[in-house]
Amino acid sequence: MNVENLNFNWHKTDANCDADLLQVECCGHKAKVYRAFDNQLWCSIIDGRGTRNLQSEKEAIELTEKEIKEKILCRMKKATDDINLFKAKGLVFSLTP
Repeated sequence: MNVENLNFNWHKTDANCDADLLQVECCGHKAKVYRAFDNQLWCSIIDGRGTRNLQSEKEAIELTEKEIKEKILCRMKKATDDINLFKAKGLVFSLTP
């Protein structure tokens, strides 16, 4: 399974260490990429959990996008597995209460 048409619309929200602080929201996931004060290396934070010591902004963005795609694929796999389980049990759903 793959995400074919997922687009990330990064936007600058601030500056940190003479570099842009970039943020993105995608399918319920919030992420930011910035340069750290202490060692001037790049950081990626997704849903409050971070990765430090990345060598470039490009590397940080690529890692962030890859991890968000993986999170979305995991959610999709779980949803697909649940639907298949429900179908196997013969459950029928309707949108009305």
